Amino acid sequence: MTGGGPGDGGGAGTADSDGDASPSPPLAPPDPTALQFGFSSAGTEMAARTISTLLELNPDWAALKNDFSNAFNTVSRRRIVECLMESPFAHLESAVRCMYELPSALYWEGELFRRASETGCVQGCPLSPFLFALAFHPTLRQVARDFPDCVLVGFLDDVTVLGPPARAAAALARLQTLAFEQCSLASAPTKCAVYSPSGDLSAVPATICGAPGHRDLETGELTGRLGGMVFVGAPLGDDDWVRAHISAHFTELARPFATLARLEDHGRLQTAAQARMLLLRFCATPQINFWLRCVRPDLIREAATDYDAAVAECLRSMLHAPSAS
Repeated sequence: MTGGGPGDGGGAGTADSDGDASPSPPLAPPDPTALQFGFSSAGTEMAARTISTLLELNPDWAALKNDFSNAFNTVSRRRIVECLMESPFAHLESAVRCMYELPSALYWEGELFRRASETGCVQGCPLSPFLFALAFHPTLRQVARDFPDCVLVGFLDDVTVLGPPARAAAALARLQTLAFEQCSLASAPTKCAVYSPSGDLSAVPATICGAPGHRDLETGELTGRLGGMVFVGAPLGDDDWVRAHISAHFTELARPFATLARLEDHGRLQTAAQARMLLLRFCATPQINFWLRCVRPDLIREAATDYDAAVAECLRSMLHAPSAS
């Protein structure tokens, strides 16, 4: 399912508008329709590649990442129904009203809250990503129309605004205002951040991490310009920063291998061998494969080689085979 306009292609996309004042970025859609996707396994990859390509082609641009506080639990249900009725999916009205008109149970870390939820998507509802995107989509389109020289890349509630630094900062502020007014989505300014390969960030407010004058909330020290950031799960930034980020995360992901290799049968449960293989197969590689598709090969090759060696050593230990060393 997708929550975009005609011609949606799946995965992730950008929110843009038609404007003749500046050339359209190569990956911007050719029409003024804002695109927002988040329903396929390729969505985060497309969003990450869009952001990285735009910054490669426009190194003086800035990428400002927005953070909504508890977005899925706070989005306006009235807004969801209103946007549903104005969309091609109005025939779902009865089903959505059945699920959303009455307060619903709200859980946090497995514990049931005493007070029922009267806002946001219903927890566990398979339609919640679609309904959230449907409610938020008009807001993205409006900001895109107001700022034709910027590009908004959205993956559900994860939004990155790209463009000339001053304009991108203004577009982010507009997005935060409209999202609260129209969708009841509150942004967390202290969790927003900015990165630019070589752009002048002096016009970016100091409340945003990575902007000149931004200070750490705990230490009060200047944070300085960021060497990179993680966008929809993919690291993007200076080469050294990306290498260091990838290496640190690969090391952390490989840490449980030693414990996994020691998993043994217990009592009547004689399934340790199967459990070890399933955990290694399905838990050791998904995030790694995602990074391999999103990060430049020369930046990830060394860390990936070390990680492959750790996986191979874990497998040898599980099979009681001699170590390669």
